Amino acid sequence: MEFKDKVVYIISREDWGEMLMSKQHYAIELAKAGNIVYFINHPDLRRQLRRGQIEITATKYENLFAVKHRMMHPYFFKFKYKKLYYFLTSFHISRIIKKTGRKPDVVWLFDIGNSLPLKYFPAGARKIYMPVDGPFKTESPESRSKPNTWP
Repeated sequence: MEFKDKVVYIISREDWGEMLMSKQHYAIELAKAGNIVYFINHPDLRRQLRRGQIEITATKYENLFAVKHRMMHPYFFKFKYKKLYYFLTSFHISRIIKKTGRKPDVVWLFDIGNSLPLKYFPAGARKIYMPVDGPFKTESPESRSKPNTWP
């Protein structure tokens, strides 16, 4: 698949900013190649936006936009009421698509936390899952059950 004249959504746990990580570089290069790219930040948990608010801003790169958003429903639903969280999140994703005015041809998910699940994006879109964004823990669950073997 050639990445040209496509609408690409990149979803990351790391927000768009001045410090560029690999996924921001992918976004820049895809935009330079003639695609329209929407870099979708992790849902706003700091309450900087109103509930349900979606902001799309142009970046300094042509055809590259940053998307800030806050869900209508609390984020903790993801852990306590998983089915309800995903049901409500599917509507939130629809609202993001409507706000951009463009259905994605490609959805590239870097968020291992799966805050915006790929299955709720349009069926015709190519979906890429590249789990490189946290949350990361310093120890694995297995290591907690083992006694310390260091001298």
